[in-house]
Amino acid sequence: MKSPSGVDDPDQSSTAFDDLRGASAARTPQAQLSLLKSATGGLRLCYMLMFGMLLEMVKIMYVVSQECWTWYTHHVKKMKRPMDNLQYAVQRSEGAWASEPHLSAMIKLTLYDPKQLQFMGINYGDFTPHAQMLAHRALDVMWHLLGHRAWSMATRLSIPPESYANLASSNPARRQAAANRMKSDWRCLLLLEQRVAQVPAAEHLWKDLILARNKPFRMLNLFYERDKYNPDSALGQETPDNNIVEDIHKIISDSSTSRT
Repeated sequence: MKSPSGVDDPDQSSTAFDDLRGASAARTPQAQLSLLKSATGGLRLCYMLMFGMLLEMVKIMYVVSQECWTWYTHHVKKMKRPMDNLQYAVQRSEGAWASEPHLSAMIKLTLYDPKQLQFMGINYGDFTPHAQMLAHRALDVMWHLLGHRAWSMATRLSIPPESYANLASSNPARRQAAANRMKSDWRCLLLLEQRVAQVPAAEHLWKDLILARNKPFRMLNLFYERDKYNPDSALGQETPDNNIVEDIHKIISDSSTSRT
């Protein structure tokens, strides 16, 4: 039986026993591992050395994570321009991220696809304790990964600046709603700044809000504030020049260097 990716089942491997026995003549563990990899290939060797339970868990992880890797591959290969990411943020704004196809596909692939269920060792009508354990494990892993993906997308698309993505929408009502949200958020942020010196809790919150001290973010708010939060603010929609981008990259680079 082959996996969906085409890798042979290790129990049906055609590797000759003599090839494996030859590895026993190696004088060091490193040399022995090298000979085994030469005889079987690294991936197949790993596959053959797994104990049964680990192999079953690997199959479950493979099936559950397929759609996430497909989503990631698409973004890496197809979304290379800033405008691509902006359009994606607009499409997935206002909670629309919850309709992201790879989230529902993950559920369908794990729970309803007969081929994938069989690959994981879960067969219809099999109510043995082992089959039930595999089914419960597949469900647990799927819900765990789905929760993380939902949390990741929600935090990315529901907080500034992505939460203002509809400023680039072709829908006038959505652009205005995004501008109104920016106005409300900016007012709250300025009020928090006023309370920092007076309320200890406000100071702790301020320190946690890294975005509040982000210069491009503050500049964006100032531009829209100057234009009375007109969603068609010319300055607000301009792309920062190279000097601003380089300054921000330098801060990130210096921070990374200090941590290492």
